[in-house]
Amino acid sequence: MRSQTTTNSYARVREYTSLDSTAKVYLQYQRRAAWLRQWRFTLIADDRLGLTAREIEAVINRCRHYRIILVELALDFSPASMNLAFVRRHAVFGKSRPRRPRVADGVLWYGTRRSARFVRTYYKETLNAFRVELELHSAFLRAQRIEEVGDLFQLAYVLVPKQVRFVGLDWKHLRLYLKHHLGQDLAKEVLTTCKYAGGLHKALRSLRDAGVKNAHRFLRPLDINGDVERALGTWSEHLCKSFQR
Repeated sequence: MRSQTTTNSYARVREYTSLDSTAKVYLQYQRRAAWLRQWRFTLIADDRLGLTAREIEAVINRCRHYRIILVELALDFSPASMNLAFVRRHAVFGKSRPRRPRVADGVLWYGTRRSARFVRTYYKETLNAFRVELELHSAFLRAQRIEEVGDLFQLAYVLVPKQVRFVGLDWKHLRLYLKHHLGQDLAKEVLTTCKYAGGLHKALRSLRDAGVKNAHRFLRPLDINGDVERALGTWSEHLCKSFQR
């Protein structure tokens, strides 16, 4: 097995494929460092069905002790309601900042793989859906006390609105504020800069450069946040019922 990081972890890997879907399990073993666990399991979900309770239990029921160190959660939207331009203008993922988009494959990243959370947004052609993919790392999971599968339902309550939300600038109140504090001419210039900044984070940076403190107070949530919250709530409820059977 080739190392995917600067640290050599496991020498061997074995792949298993579900008989009912495209879900897969990768078992890494023959650890190369004494501090590593004896095995590491990586469960890859079917794109349409996700990971079922049966597939997860098939792995964890054979482990006396285990700990979740990474979770990927995908939120799929209709392309008619969301695209990369919408994400640039309205998405806020905690304190993660957008990185330079990979124009060639249409992927916009927020954060880094070394941060507590990492977000990828892109069009999923096989599903005809626009996907917001959250990669939650060990530091984030430990902070939320998520260590086992039975704890995953908590994600529905910690992600929205602190980690995932869609907002817009309240132009009316922002215009009045800038006019009062900067004068009409400078206010008009700052507003124009914000409107053509190319994204929400750039607009907020323009406001900070203009001397506006706590620019986030001019952000107003969009209705789509309610849809995300309801979808996560449904997923959480289904997850709880699946593991109580």
